[in-house]
Amino acid sequence: MKLEPLSFAVRIDQAGEMYKDYQIAAKSKKNGDFERNYVTNRYYLEDAVFLVALEGEDDLTGRVYEALERPYFPLFYGRRSCPVNYDYLLGIFDGSAAELLRAQPWLAMSWYQKRRAKEETVRLDVYGDETILLQARQKALRRDQPVSFSQMNRRHHLRFEYHDNIWLSNPEYVRRDGQTEHDAFAALAEE
Repeated sequence: MKLEPLSFAVRIDQAGEMYKDYQIAAKSKKNGDFERNYVTNRYYLEDAVFLVALEGEDDLTGRVYEALERPYFPLFYGRRSCPVNYDYLLGIFDGSAAELLRAQPWLAMSWYQKRRAKEETVRLDVYGDETILLQARQKALRRDQPVSFSQMNRRHHLRFEYHDNIWLSNPEYVRRDGQTEHDAFAALAEE
């Protein structure tokens, strides 16, 4: 299945943190004897939430959705110890991907939303193709459009990646009107 005709954009709902995984692997000789240890550091993104929108012909987006709904191999985030959530697919929607990115509520975890409870609206970064982010003012070149998948000669062409911001309401917003109900220092001020 060729995915090149699809346009795509990613909304960052929860940026997450970089996780460093220290690993040791043993190398053996051909006869099975120990040769040496390799030390590697792998980096993973943890506690991140993204909304990915694909836009294209209905037939192609439908086939991609079915493939993601029933994958041939189990899906993982970088390694087998990081499986994909059972509810990672939101569905197929009518309308444009840009409308979906603006209409879908903020998907960050509630503990993350509560951290930003003082903000009535939150600004989320969106990265994607020009066909989705028509109003985007920022763009950057990325060398990530595959030309060859050969292990001996893997090549990528340049493409533009566009960046925009979307403002969404915060469901955990708590309005604060100056004075709180409990003022611990009020009793001291009266003395």
